[in-house]
Amino acid sequence: MKRIVAVFIICSLLIGCGISTSQVSQKVASKIEPEVSAVTVGETVKEKEFAQWSVSSTAFSKKISPSKQNEYVTYYENTEEGYTYLDVVIQLTNLKEEDVISDQFLTVGVVYDEKDLYGTYVTVEDSEGQEFEFANATSIAPEQTSVLHYYASVPEEMENDDKPVKAIITCQEKVYEIAIRE
Repeated sequence: MKRIVAVFIICSLLIGCGISTSQVSQKVASKIEPEVSAVTVGETVKEKEFAQWSVSSTAFSKKISPSKQNEYVTYYENTEEGYTYLDVVIQLTNLKEEDVISDQFLTVGVVYDEKDLYGTYVTVEDSEGQEFEFANATSIAPEQTSVLHYYASVPEEMENDDKPVKAIITCQEKVYEIAIRE
């Protein structure tokens, strides 16, 4: 409540000085919203002393599988009618001097048509790339590189229409976006 009153007083003073509330709102909004950096498939991003990562691929699929399949492969299959998965595959290297649980490095979301936001699940491939392991229970050792799959259950229409789709990746409070379709 005190904050609202303080903002009201500041706005009133600024209006009296000839600054409109829309200018004040724009300045406040620009400080709240983080800057977004564009990345592309294969581009490496390095967060000093934390992680180095790159998006290997993005794909729509009913089934998410590890890179190298054996005869007893684990996979995630979307059996919900009218839905498919969007899989964002990221190679990530731990630059810290300690083990870190693999789901603690990045968060990924999917934005469809500039308005619909979809959260993702994350899984990590084992060191041979043949099986999936639970990301919330698998550590990445220092200087070790792992393959993570961030996947969202999305409507099949997202795969087939021409509306824009992008992934929003957050690392260390820095925000990146990769255009899947523009």
